Amino acid sequence: MKSYYKLSVLFVFICLLSSCSKDDSSDGDDSQNGYDYQSLNGTWSGDTRILQAGGCASGDPNWNLVELFVDVDDNGNVAISTERQFDTQDNTWHVSTGTQWSGKIKTNDSIFLTKTFIVDCFGTDVAGSSEYASRLIRNGSIIKLNLNAVEIFCPDQNCVFDRSYRLTL
Repeated sequence: MKSYYKLSVLFVFICLLSSCSKDDSSDGDDSQNGYDYQSLNGTWSGDTRILQAGGCASGDPNWNLVELFVDVDDNGNVAISTERQFDTQDNTWHVSTGTQWSGKIKTNDSIFLTKTFIVDCFGTDVAGSSEYASRLIRNGSIIKLNLNAVEIFCPDQNCVFDRSYRLTL
């Protein structure tokens, strides 16, 4: 009798741990679950800065205005088509040519982005990429996103930078 009781308790415990009583058919798939990804489309504005982390000096370690044009599909796939940065030295907006972002937003508001870029390394175009992972910050109707990653522009020259973005939709 004691062994039957122990097995019953063990079964209930296992059921509680594995949620036997509820039907969870999501399997981590974020598609078709009612999450409003479309609300994240648009121009995200904020600021960005680049801090020296390697041998190359950054031009301006101050926070500069930035805009990212974000498109999110119904499954949470993100494409950022244009990055515009305000250059305080000549007081104009510059489009970061050769820069593309892609990634995924999950229903728990975590976001994973890969930024690919082409930079001029002393007369030679070099392709690179950086991985960003963060979480959307929601405060009522305001959505914020803070991103940070190490960007390596010219590996042969040890051009490594700590890049941060603070953005609001």
